[in-house]
Amino acid sequence: MNPILQVFYSVISGLTLAMALPNEWLYFGSPVIALFCLVPYYFAIRASKNYKFAFISGFIFTGTTHLASSFWLANFKDFAALTLGASAVGTALIGGFMAIFTYLPFSSSKNKNPLNQFSLHQKITDTVSFRVVYFAALYTLYEWVKSCGFLGYP
Repeated sequence: MNPILQVFYSVISGLTLAMALPNEWLYFGSPVIALFCLVPYYFAIRASKNYKFAFISGFIFTGTTHLASSFWLANFKDFAALTLGASAVGTALIGGFMAIFTYLPFSSSKNKNPLNQFSLHQKITDTVSFRVVYFAALYTLYEWVKSCGFLGYP
């Protein structure tokens, strides 16, 4: 996949995730958008050539989501650069490292024949259904850890 398209997928996914959250226009968020907002990000992770591109995709996705959903932090006049900027960079770094973990099942099968996915005899980790469930479970765990506890961010 073209790296520009990969960045576009990450940005679109970040913006749609921010729209799915409760915000100024949709007070309860949008469950319909929430059903599909991670699909472009999944495609960006799946199409990554290596861990570096996966990290960049995760960094852009998480940074875009944080900036779009936490724009109210920019209203702290003199502290806006610290409240929005530092938290966006920190959250984006965490999201980038999380993308490395979500890329693991895709990295192990990059050098294999793509026709192997239709084989009747294959490892469970090479199946498409495992990758989708792995991605969803890992992202859910990430959101839960990020949102709970003493330092949780909603």
